[in-house]
Amino acid sequence: MKFANESAALVQKRDNLHVEMGDMTNASTLPQFAAPGLDDYCKDLSEWPSSWMGLPKDLVPGEKMVAYFRPFLEHLVDLGLSKKTIRKHVDNLWVLGGEMIRDLHATPSLRKVPIETLVFQVIQDGGPILYHNDSEEQQRSFESTCNKFRRFLAESQNLAPARRRWK
Repeated sequence: MKFANESAALVQKRDNLHVEMGDMTNASTLPQFAAPGLDDYCKDLSEWPSSWMGLPKDLVPGEKMVAYFRPFLEHLVDLGLSKKTIRKHVDNLWVLGGEMIRDLHATPSLRKVPIETLVFQVIQDGGPILYHNDSEEQQRSFESTCNKFRRFLAESQNLAPARRRWK
């Protein structure tokens, strides 16, 4: 009989505990956490064009590159990659932008090519050889980002509705 009373008391305690815990886990009382966004990984994205700028005429192509990079960066965040991995890709895209501006200085006729076309052409084979390269590992990391960006662009184009030209 003693065991039956103790069992009943434990069940009642457990049930009360569930009720109390249920009250405590009310959605309005839990802290709300926002999913990380691009700004959590890349606070200075808007400053990239001025960081690449050698001449005032570099600012506009730099701003266009940032606009071209942004959907890819947002995609990386949406994939839920680790902060370290996202940061690696962010750093490599910043380097890519700097390399592209350097190419515009070396070959002024490239300024006539739309930035989107220029970037897409440059990343076709893993991106350019880095001008300021510290190691093979850095080059491989950079190539990995360029390849991932190229695949993202190719997939994005495949998902876009087909464009028809009427003659």
